[in-house]
Amino acid sequence: MNNISAECIKKIILKTVIVAVVLFLCVMAAKSLKRPPSVADAETKRNLKCISVCVTDNDTLWSIAAKYYSDEYNGVSDLVDEIKNINKMSSDRINLGNYIIVPYYE
Repeated sequence: MNNISAECIKKIILKTVIVAVVLFLCVMAAKSLKRPPSVADAETKRNLKCISVCVTDNDTLWSIAAKYYSDEYNGVSDLVDEIKNINKMSSDRINLGNYIIVPYYE
């Protein structure tokens, strides 16, 4: 009876060690897959901010968007759409003296 009990204990210990090793290897593999942020990433990551812009003579939504455009957008039209969305605008029309909120990256 003692031989069977000792044999069972050895199998349980062996299985536990195997499971622990497999888990350890999985954790190490997962850590190696995570790419740490590089210096270049830290330098290019910019913060989204907003500014209130007073519409002046000859301003258009497109000219304002072009002024605040950056590579985070896929084009000036994307920024125009974002400005319209933020300001709950249904058209591109803006009026002299009105203020609009414009998002930009800094």
